[in-house]
Amino acid sequence: MKTERRGRRAERRLRRLPAALTGGVVFAAIVVVAIAERVRPLRRRREPQAPHVVRDIAMAALSTLATTALQAIILRPLTRRLESERLGFVGYVRLSRAGRVVAGVLLLDYTLWVWHWLNHRTPLLWRFHRVHHVDLDLDSATGARFHFGEMSISVLFRWLQFRLIGPDPLAISLWQTMLLASIFFH
Repeated sequence: MKTERRGRRAERRLRRLPAALTGGVVFAAIVVVAIAERVRPLRRRREPQAPHVVRDIAMAALSTLATTALQAIILRPLTRRLESERLGFVGYVRLSRAGRVVAGVLLLDYTLWVWHWLNHRTPLLWRFHRVHHVDLDLDSATGARFHFGEMSISVLFRWLQFRLIGPDPLAISLWQTMLLASIFFH
């Protein structure tokens, strides 16, 4: 009887943030930063805003399509396996679920910094990443401006991150939400 209740409680626990919450947080971040840029711009624009934003959104859409397709093929099977077998560093260390979630978010964020550093230091990766840096008007739309090649290769890096770290699905969800929201601020 007790094990049945524990099993039901485990099923009810939050596995991932609801998509509506993630979308709402990211959308709110975009709106707040865009309004702040309008009210208090840091510098004068070098090109008209409309074509600039349309171009960056088009690049973001292409990157999102490529990334979403690859993640479904490459990452989804791994995340299921990580969850069931508790592979990776976080699964190996004895921590409460809250501890695993916090450790997962922190390790995912740190290793993403490593990925960004590699993009600046590796000539092949820099060829893709510099698309993000050559924007004449750095603004919130620049946060969405990534080459689909960089985003596609990043899925392979993320596979390595997930496999080595072994983050809880909630940690992945929290990290991705915070990452997407913070990109527009940067």
